[in-house]
Amino acid sequence: MTLEQAGRRALSAAAANDFEGLQGALEARAEAIAQIQDEIQTAPSESVRKRLSAALELGEALVKEIRALKARTGVESARLARIQNGLAAGLGSVRPRVHVDVSF
Repeated sequence: MTLEQAGRRALSAAAANDFEGLQGALEARAEAIAQIQDEIQTAPSESVRKRLSAALELGEALVKEIRALKARTGVESARLARIQNGLAAGLGSVRPRVHVDVSF
C-alpha cells in the first residue's frame, strides 16, 4: 500500500469512528513511510518529493480528523458516564417490593 493510500484509508477510518481500521491504516502508513525513506536515500527524485508533499497535506488532515475523533469519543464517554451514574442513583433509591400472600 502506498503512503497516499494508507493516509486516505486512515482518514476514512477516523471519520467513521473505526478504531481498528485506523490502527491498521496507521501501521500501513508507517510501513510506507519507511519505504519512502529508503527511496529518498537511494534515489531522491521530483516524483518522490511530490508524493511526500501530498502525503504531508494528507497527514495534516489526518491529525485534524483524529483530534475530532478524540473529541467525539470524549463526548460519548461523558454521556455514557451520566447514563451510568443516573442508573446507579436510581437503583440505589428503589426498594424491592416483596409481597407475601398470607391467605390460605
